[in-house]
Amino acid sequence: MASNKAFAEASAGSVGALFACLALFPLDVAKTKHQATVNEKDGKKEGTAAICKKIWDTEGLAGLFSGLGPKAIHTVLSNFCYFYWYAWLKTFYEKKVGTLSTATNLFIGALAGAINMTMTLPWEVISTYIQTSGDPNQSTWDVLSALYKQDGIFALWKGYVPSLVLVSNPAINYTIFDRLKLQLQVSHGIKTLTAMQAFVLAAVAKSIATVMTYPVIRAKVIMQAKSDEKRTASMSEILHLIWKADGLHGFFKGCEAQLFNTVLKSALLLMTKEQITFITMKLLSGVSKTAAK
Repeated sequence: MASNKAFAEASAGSVGALFACLALFPLDVAKTKHQATVNEKDGKKEGTAAICKKIWDTEGLAGLFSGLGPKAIHTVLSNFCYFYWYAWLKTFYEKKVGTLSTATNLFIGALAGAINMTMTLPWEVISTYIQTSGDPNQSTWDVLSALYKQDGIFALWKGYVPSLVLVSNPAINYTIFDRLKLQLQVSHGIKTLTAMQAFVLAAVAKSIATVMTYPVIRAKVIMQAKSDEKRTASMSEILHLIWKADGLHGFFKGCEAQLFNTVLKSALLLMTKEQITFITMKLLSGVSKTAAK
């Protein structure tokens, strides 16, 4: 059934994403802080390890895990919603129309991403705000109050336009992954990928998707960061600001950290997801057979 498969995919995706998020969270904080800086000469030369050390020195251990609560909630909700809609729409299309083309797969991925992003963006805004504020002890309620005072209820959807553009990132990522997975399954005559096979394919797919969309990723982080002078700027204005401040290099500032963090996170997610999906489908199949007796 389409609903069973969608539920299995969504559950596996959210569990895998949460595992990857928790395992790599300090890198996520360092990456976000680096991306949010504009025209800071010293910041250009700092690697991820140096930024983590600076956070440790200035904010302590709490700084390396600032925004963890909202980020964990966002990770679980966004991945469950994305994988559910992605799997459901794919299964529905295949049953009603037939085999998915690459273009249709991309469209379905983008549609699932747009639905998911609209529902879960506020949690990402809260997490990014805390990570860039320099105060890791802020509560979610404190951030909600501060955001509401700044721009009203719509402050919770800061960076909506670049986020909407960025639904192409998971669409590109999972389309490439699905195509590579299908080729490997056909060529090797297998049904389920091993953990290492899923890890490698996911790393390749996410690397391509990240490099293709990185300037917009950085613009979104700057829009969501705690900074009075930048909060009202549009995506095009932010991109122009980056160009003026840092030139072409500025569009890819922090890209190394983004690649290391998100590629490893995506690879861990999909490596875990493949195994959990297989187990969940077996359990659901067993429950269905028992209920039918």
